[in-house]
Amino acid sequence: MKPVLFHIGPFAVLSYGVIFVPALLLGLFIMWRLYKNNLSFLRYKVTLDSFFDSVLVFIFSFGVGARLLHIFEHFSFFSHNPLLWILFLHFPGFSLLGGILGGMVGLWLFCRYQKQPFTLLLDIMVIGLSFVTAFSRIGSLLAGDSFGRETTFPIRVALAELPGLRHPTQLYEALLFFVLFAFLYFLYQRGKTQKGEITLYFFILVGLIRFFIEMLRGDSVYLGKIAIAQVISILFFVGALGVLAYKKKSHLLGLFKRKTV
Repeated sequence: MKPVLFHIGPFAVLSYGVIFVPALLLGLFIMWRLYKNNLSFLRYKVTLDSFFDSVLVFIFSFGVGARLLHIFEHFSFFSHNPLLWILFLHFPGFSLLGGILGGMVGLWLFCRYQKQPFTLLLDIMVIGLSFVTAFSRIGSLLAGDSFGRETTFPIRVALAELPGLRHPTQLYEALLFFVLFAFLYFLYQRGKTQKGEITLYFFILVGLIRFFIEMLRGDSVYLGKIAIAQVISILFFVGALGVLAYKKKSHLLGLFKRKTV
């Protein structure tokens, strides 16, 4: 674990930032390539400027949602001083699941106002998000956050200021998000999915990933005997699976009716 790589005068160069910033730029490049190669955006008159506006809205809304859920989970600490809510550099903390919800809501409001295709844009956003999240979890390992429970499992790491050896949950999640990114990217490139299906697969698989990863996390916040993140993960999984099943059923019924006419 190495939160600070080196110092330049009074400024500390954080390992998380060194990992995250290049990953974000690469993620933006991937999203731009997917946008450029999809002729559907021409049909819906989504210009390059409008596309990048939607990306910026998604990123900003993601950050707001991620921060708000983290504050909710740790309200006993943040509630006494609302100034702490915005001082995220001195009092860090973000929630991936909150960010996903925030990004989706922000993008929906933007698309509603600008009359842009919400599901078409969101499909690209979640692919880029999967890629960036995979790298950000490596940054989390170096920073020492999102840590796992103590374990005797052969794969374990020591973290400064924390006792014992722990599950490298950050690496588990990084690997799973790399697989998720590859899967979603492959589906998108095949071009055989309907609008919004990539997003539904994203929610289903993120729900599964986070539900099981939370079992190994050592910093989870619980609601009774279940982690808050697990509750949200279940909602992600069940909701997206239900919508996907409905879309598939409607699509098959439509094909059947056309063939029998």
